[in-house]
Amino acid sequence: MEKEFFGVKVMGVRIGRTQKVICSTILMVGMVLGIIKPTQEVMAKNYDTGIAVAVQEEVRAELETAILQLADVESGSLEQNSFFEKAQADMGWIIDDTPDTERKCSEETEPQEEQVADFEERSEVLIQRIEEAKNYGMVTCNRLNFRKGPGVKFGIKKVLTKGSVYEILSYTKSGWYHMKEPSTGITGYVSGQYMKEISEKTALKEQKKQEQKIKAAQRAEKARREAEKKLEEEASKKSFEGVKLQYSEPYKITSNPLNRRMDVKEYRGHRETYYSQKVLPGGGLNIPGRHIAKDGTVRDKNGYICVAAHGKYLKQGQKVMTSLGPGIVRDTGCSYRTIDVYVNW
Repeated sequence: MEKEFFGVKVMGVRIGRTQKVICSTILMVGMVLGIIKPTQEVMAKNYDTGIAVAVQEEVRAELETAILQLADVESGSLEQNSFFEKAQADMGWIIDDTPDTERKCSEETEPQEEQVADFEERSEVLIQRIEEAKNYGMVTCNRLNFRKGPGVKFGIKKVLTKGSVYEILSYTKSGWYHMKEPSTGITGYVSGQYMKEISEKTALKEQKKQEQKIKAAQRAEKARREAEKKLEEEASKKSFEGVKLQYSEPYKITSNPLNRRMDVKEYRGHRETYYSQKVLPGGGLNIPGRHIAKDGTVRDKNGYICVAAHGKYLKQGQKVMTSLGPGIVRDTGCSYRTIDVYVNW
């Protein structure tokens, strides 16, 4: 039961976990470079060395289409026919290019200096090609669904962001990639049209960039929270009509304040309506420390809710109590006796 691939018969050994490459490509590259030479016979007996072409987590029997994991073979432990039977269970394939004349030698001989130099040169070329093999994929769109199976009918495990790097495990005929997240080992499927294949070397660089971006974002968020906490403390030291100002926390002035489901609310002698910065961004408004509070109101650095009012009813900068909390006039354009609350609803 012998196996022959491209005129080359093979024997097996185990090596450690190495770069994964497509076996058929390595065969072709090896033949072109002269590293791999076709032979007619292979005897596993008396051999414990060879050239490892590829590894992967699962073992397959066909060299042309699989990426394989190699298994240990002790010198002289296998017979010619038994090798292939064991290979199906726990071995992969490895090429034996030892000429028959060298197999018959019982003693090792020192290689010539020019042979050593030639072998090292070819080895460097092969190693470089292995390192450049594109075994990773980088997300090219802003958001990409990481699914349980190869198709849109399968559930979404998570959403990947642009620049994320994942290991490619396999491909499907329908154009989906079976991927693995390097940091967690989680596997899933993504549409291949949104992935750019890259080498492991490039993948490591991209992963480092992503880690730096995440750390920078975390630092920025931490700084923002610290600044907000400080402003909250400063605002709480002040009050309006007995109500402590809140930088971001909701005010509890009434049990039924103005909300997005109301068109108008009558409160303390004025009519309250609201307008949204999503419709009117208000880029020209002078609002120091402008921010969105937790209740969706637009406030200034002191915690006052920004409102609009008729110029003859309330002047710019004048403060007024609303059903949502202390407010300050920052805009105009309302009917007389109307307070228009600025929100992000």
